[in-house]
Amino acid sequence: MANKNAKKYPAIPEPDTSPVALRSSILSLKEGQEVLIGVRGDRKFSAVTWSDLVDLGLIKASDIP
Repeated sequence: MANKNAKKYPAIPEPDTSPVALRSSILSLKEGQEVLIGVRGDRKFSAVTWSDLVDLGLIKASDIP
């Protein structure tokens, strides 16, 4: 059963050489990046960074590979 709360990241259309297709692909990449870095959408879908883990005390900075 699919998770109803699962975030659907934008599909990235296959670009061709037309400006419209390139713009659509770039905007999809931009949206996906903004979701991952937490500036767009629900923060629970943003990526967790090493810095986040250190700040939460879950790891030490020296544990970062």
